Amino acid sequence: MGVSPAAHGGQGFIKFLREFWDFDNSPYLEDLRMRGKSITQRTCRSAKNIIEKHWQPYFRDKTLGDVSRADLRKLGISLRGKLAGKTINNVLSVGIKALRWAYREKMIPEDITLDLGGFSGGRRYYGEIDTFINALKAEGRAAASVRKDIAAVSALFTFLERRHEGIKNAVRGTKKRPAEEPKKPPKVPTESEVETIIDNAKPSLAAALSVMAFRGLRCGALPGLSAWGGQFETVSKLKR
Repeated sequence: MGVSPAAHGGQGFIKFLREFWDFDNSPYLEDLRMRGKSITQRTCRSAKNIIEKHWQPYFRDKTLGDVSRADLRKLGISLRGKLAGKTINNVLSVGIKALRWAYREKMIPEDITLDLGGFSGGRRYYGEIDTFINALKAEGRAAASVRKDIAAVSALFTFLERRHEGIKNAVRGTKKRPAEEPKKPPKVPTESEVETIIDNAKPSLAAALSVMAFRGLRCGALPGLSAWGGQFETVSKLKR
């Protein structure tokens, strides 16, 4: 790319962006390395993908010298309703960073990127999320169970948001989560109460309760409990 102001105004803008984010051949990245800084190959690959997906279709054959501030704003506006505001700003930053470097290197006469950014995307559908949460509450379930379900939905949307530019996690903005409730202390019978329970149970149940109380058998393993020849055995999660 070089730094001569006379040589670069007529070069293709997309060609300039591709070279700017070329991990091995970019003068910008070489300059960073000389100053003890660096950008990862992953960042460069991501930037190149953004160039091909968003910048190339919009600017096509425009030259570096022809790109205007109005062009950048129009690109940002065209992405509204399709992408989240944060994603729009990430898309724009790929070109803004390159154009600012070009200005510092006197490849273009002015910095057309000043005060650009801060775009907001489409709505996050908070109403739908709130309706979903209210429906969970209406089922009469415990607040902790509702919060657990909401967390699962939020985790799914966060996963998708990181991989698809048009998806936003609206769960983050909801205020309908039920408040956390203090956990109730477990009620554990005393030794004498355990003996009373066993003494008043049917023989088969008394045997099961004895194994649970004195051998540490989990409640979930009780349905699979069997005994023969004086030996007890249980099946839990398909394991003996």
